[in-house]
Amino acid sequence: MGFLIGQRKVLKTPLNKAPFDRKLVRITSLAFIIPSSIVVGYGIGYLLNWIFHREFFTILFIIIGIIAGFYDLVREILKLNRELDGGKGD
Repeated sequence: MGFLIGQRKVLKTPLNKAPFDRKLVRITSLAFIIPSSIVVGYGIGYLLNWIFHREFFTILFIIIGIIAGFYDLVREILKLNRELDGGKGD
């Protein structure tokens, strides 16, 4: 299986057969999930505070960002675990 980029065919290799640097990049990218979710939540909350002149939007959206970040982190860890196991089991 693969897809074309320009004139060359790019094959999608499973993560358990991928080179070490690809695995390392996927695993270290997990460190940015929660902070980026918090920053996005803060930005949305700050914007809504500015529009509606209410003070609780920033705190509310920071909490929503933390929850969304943890949810996405767990989902990505489970996905990586399945890929490293080669799709065996659940």
